[in-house]
Amino acid sequence: MAVKVNALELLQDELPRKRIKGTIGFGSMNDCYQPLEAGLQMTRRALEIIAGHGFPVHILTKSDLVLRDLDCCSASAGSMRGELYGDHGR
Repeated sequence: MAVKVNALELLQDELPRKRIKGTIGFGSMNDCYQPLEAGLQMTRRALEIIAGHGFPVHILTKSDLVLRDLDCCSASAGSMRGELYGDHGR
């Protein structure tokens, strides 16, 4: 698996330039909560950056690891919207 080590810096540079604050989606092409994310925490840091700029976010995942980041999402509840679905009784 390849990791874009400069992704967070690119995100931080690009978001202030956006005039329209559209929803930023995670997980439509690839689950952002792969096992590697547990250590890297890039998704969590990206969510913090996005919340800091007031963009809404949509996360699609099958991983319980998303629960780790609920505090990050609820810290900016005015700009972060989401729904949590799942079958965690496996």
